[in-house]
Formats: sequence, structure tokens, C-alpha cells
Amino acid sequence: MLGGVKKTLAKSVASDLFIMAVVSIVLWGVYVLFNQVALSSLSSYALLATLGLNLVILMSFVVLINVVFFIIIKHDNLAKALKKTDSNMKQNLVWMAGILASLAALTLLMNQTVLNQKNLQQQLDSLKPWQKLSAYKAVNVTLPSIEDSKNGEIDARADTKVARRFMDHFKDDEYIFSQDSTAKVPNMVSQEQAQFMTSQLKREGIDSDVSKRIRYMNLNALKLSGHQNLAGKVANKKPATVFLPEKFKDHKKSVLNAIYLEYYQNSGIKKSDFEVHIVKNNEKTFLFDYRGAELYVYDHSRLQTDTNRILVVINMAYAFNSLGKDATYSNVLNGLFKQLGLKKVAVDSSINGQVEDITSPYLSIQMQANRLQKRIVAAYVSMATLVIMQLFAIFQFLMNIARKKGYTMGVKRLMGYNIDYVILREFGGYILTIFAGLVVAWFMTSSMVLKNVVLGLNVMAIVIIIGYVRFYVKKASVNVLKGDFEL
Repeated sequence: MLGGVKKTLAKSVASDLFIMAVVSIVLWGVYVLFNQVALSSLSSYALLATLGLNLVILMSFVVLINVVFFIIIKHDNLAKALKKTDSNMKQNLVWMAGILASLAALTLLMNQTVLNQKNLQQQLDSLKPWQKLSAYKAVNVTLPSIEDSKNGEIDARADTKVARRFMDHFKDDEYIFSQDSTAKVPNMVSQEQAQFMTSQLKREGIDSDVSKRIRYMNLNALKLSGHQNLAGKVANKKPATVFLPEKFKDHKKSVLNAIYLEYYQNSGIKKSDFEVHIVKNNEKTFLFDYRGAELYVYDHSRLQTDTNRILVVINMAYAFNSLGKDATYSNVLNGLFKQLGLKKVAVDSSINGQVEDITSPYLSIQMQANRLQKRIVAAYVSMATLVIMQLFAIFQFLMNIARKKGYTMGVKRLMGYNIDYVILREFGGYILTIFAGLVVAWFMTSSMVLKNVVLGLNVMAIVIIIGYVRFYVKKASVNVLKGDFEL
């Protein structure tokens, strides 16, 4: 008796494993073909590992149910086991508990998957502005001070001459200058150093917490950073134009002190010469941080887009002629440059020898965007796998009841009972319990779209399964009449 039960249960587990493994492999294959990724790629392996984990979890659930059922059979009265009354009911209750538990686990897993997918989508969205910057390149210019530093000598004036010759080949709208203020206390310093630097900045009338929000730009960078509407307010005859979010309007003096210290100290330019505009809070600014965007692992400290930035548009004509021009030129060389100007640099023998390397941030960032897109698709495939396997568990449960009750339901139908009434009597309690679990899962699910998709798919699957059960009962009735129904 028990040997036969073992074989039956083992066959059932093997069948479930085969079906779920096939579903996982098919979904993995669809992902690989759809995204045209190599089988040995990292994203391919990551999805395969996720599908494998899902398979292990659900198969553990199936094995547990069958083990519990075997224990019930082993310890039950043999006559009851043969009649399949109490044992069947206990197995059904175990199945039902397992389905409800897996439904709760499915909801939690999908909530986490949706959260991860949202983070990935935010990262992808933050890279979209780079699509307008495909013509801009990053340039590595070797300055004389870098070579002279090997001999212990540094001449910043020679650097400025090289940088000036380089910049002479670029119009104002052919390069991007965008960087944070340096008049602040860096994060990676000791407490003692931070206190000293804070006191020095306060002596200059600068609040470090405010200057951390300052972003210096040229006019071209402002236009490309999502603030085209502000470009018309930039004062062409002013050394700097400040766009101060309303929340920082009480810190105007600190901001002007920082600009003066970093760009126009001892230049004859006064702080009152700066143009200041108060703008509304929570405006987004694109930061052009291509080094952060190229990172394979997302670094939340390297934002592509930030809000409530204090934007300072530097009039480069003033800055390049001030006493602080050495630092200004050095900073500008860390920006991005259009290909048109770089072609002029290439034919200028007085400067082209200083250009070591030209790279395209857009290309590497586009590769990063493609990786993110594939990970988003993989997240959707993973969710689809979870839902399919949950539906499979419900299908197996209801069909298991149909197979065991098929003879009884077939006889009742022949006795004149309405087929829908017969099915409702046998399945009603289980279906209502599953629906109750689905309602709870609906409230637990964080995404409204996912709520409706999961609920809709489960309801549709149950309706289809019940439709198949009707067909099964009709077939069972015919088998009873023919006398070839297996008890």
C-alpha cells in the first residue's frame, strides 16, 4: 500500500518539476532571444539564477505538501485511507494552506521585485538626457604642470596658456562646464578637519551646508540641464547670474560670498554685480556626471538629476580674465566638448600634442542604459514566472480534486443533478477560500497595476479551470455509463 503511494507521489512531484522547469527555461529563452543577449552574459546568468530560485521555492512547497500527505496516509486508519475520505480532506487542506502561504510569499516577492524595478527605471530615466549629448566628448589634456611636477616644479601660468589655446577653438555653445562648489567641507574628512574648514568658511561668510547645493555652469550647460526657460534670464553683462530656490533666499549672502571667493576674488568685481533671481523650489537639474553614470553598480551618491540646486551661471568671458582664471581654466577642461571644436584642435600643432585621449561618455552611458533595460525586462520575466507557477499550483490543486471526485460527480450528474450545482458543491468552499486569499494579496500588493494584473489572471485562470472541470465531469459521466471508469 505505502509503496504504491510513494511511487504515485514521486511521479506527481517529478511531473510538477518537469512542467515548472520547462516554463522557466522557456521564459529564459524568450528573454535571451528578445534582448539578443549572449547566453554567457551577466544579465542572462542573473535571470537564470532568479528563475532557478523561484523553481526551488515552489518545488519545496510541492514536495512539502506530498510529504505531509504521505505522513497522513502512513498514520491514518488503512480503511479510511483506502476509502480516500479523511485522507483526501486532509490533503486538500494541506494543499489549500500551501496555496495561501505561497500566495502571501508571491505577494511579498513581487512587491520587492516591483521596488527593484522602480529603482532600475529611475536609474534609466536619469540617463535619458544623455541622448541629447551624443556629440560631446570628454578630453584628457596634458598640462605642463603635470609633466613639471615630476621634477618638483609647478607652473600654473603655463597651464593657463595651454588651456587658453585649447578653449580658443570652442564657441560658448560648443562646450559644457558644470561642477559643484568647492567652498564646502568634504564628506571624507576627520571631525577636527571639518571643524577647522567650517570655521574658515564662516570667516568668509560662507555656510558650507548651503554651498554644497551650489552648481556652477556656463550658459550652454544651463540650457541642456533642463532649464531652457531660465536661459533668457541670464544677464549677459553680469559676471554671474544666480538662480536661488525660494528655500535658500535667506542665504543669499552666503551664496554670493562663495561665488566671489571661488571666481572673482581681488578682481575688482563686486558681489553686488551678480544678478540674482528667486525661483520656485523642487526644480530638477541635470548634472552631467558622466563618471557616475558609467558606473556598473548604481551609486546613489552620484546623482544624474538633483532638485533644489542653487544654479550659478558663470559669464566665462569675465571668469577667463579674472585673477582666478588659472583655476577656472583647469576646471573647464574637466567638462565636455563638441566634436566640431575638437576637429579644430586636431589641426592646431600648438595644442594637439597636449591632447592624450578623447572619449565618448554617451557610448559608455548608452551601454549602461542597455544593461539597465535588460535588468528591467528580467524583473518582468521573473514576476511572470512567479505568477505562472502560482497559477500552476492552483490548477494542480483543483484538478486533483476533480480526478478524485470525478466518479462521484459523474454519477450525480446522471442522477439528474445540475452539473454547475455539482461542481459548486465540491469546489465552492475551496474557490471562495482562494478568492479570500486573493483579496488579501490584492491589499498587500504595492503596485495598482500589479494588483489588477495578478487578481485578473487568477480569476481568469480559475474560470478556465472550472470550465475544464465541467468538461471533465461530462466525460466522467460517459465513462460511468460505459463502465470503464477507474475507481
